[in-house]
Amino acid sequence: MTEVKNDYNVEILKTTADKGYECPEDHAEALASGIVSNVIQRDGSCREVVEFEYLAAEITDEQKSSNKPEDLTACLQAGVIPDAYKGILTDAEKTEVRRRMTSTSDSDILQMSPEEMRKEALEGFFVRDTERNLVYCPQAEILRQKSVKRNGYIRYCNKLACKRCKNKCTTSKFKEAGFYKDILIKPADGRRNHEPKD
Repeated sequence: MTEVKNDYNVEILKTTADKGYECPEDHAEALASGIVSNVIQRDGSCREVVEFEYLAAEITDEQKSSNKPEDLTACLQAGVIPDAYKGILTDAEKTEVRRRMTSTSDSDILQMSPEEMRKEALEGFFVRDTERNLVYCPQAEILRQKSVKRNGYIRYCNKLACKRCKNKCTTSKFKEAGFYKDILIKPADGRRNHEPKD
């Protein structure tokens, strides 16, 4: 879409998309680039929660009224809705998100057997087995590869298992875990209470 934006020489591109924006991360990336993707949600809703890493910053009026991607990103990360997105984005709020960090390195995962990976997943992590091309979720269910994006982001899911599960280990609307090709372990972000290892 960035190429289309450049081809038409527009600073903010509003588009309707039927695919390619399946998760909030995709929407966040597009908004930071000056692309407003109107996507029909699978659940029929017309709202999407989009998260940006919060970076405290003083936003100037010039930045707020700018359509440059770097200014849009600065505003969004500071919790300020840029003028270009008035009426499109609403209800900006700053919330604290606590993520559990892992003491297990990606190189440690490479040395583990499938049983050890499953055990590590039970500690509150998504663990990717590259040899078998699957992911173990925090409930020890197996997630299979769903898709690979152009930027190398690999999505894994098991919709049936997630649908039955009471623990919301992922905030992804489509019940999937995403990994970049060099990441093998990541903490779950749902409601499950994960106690730190001693």
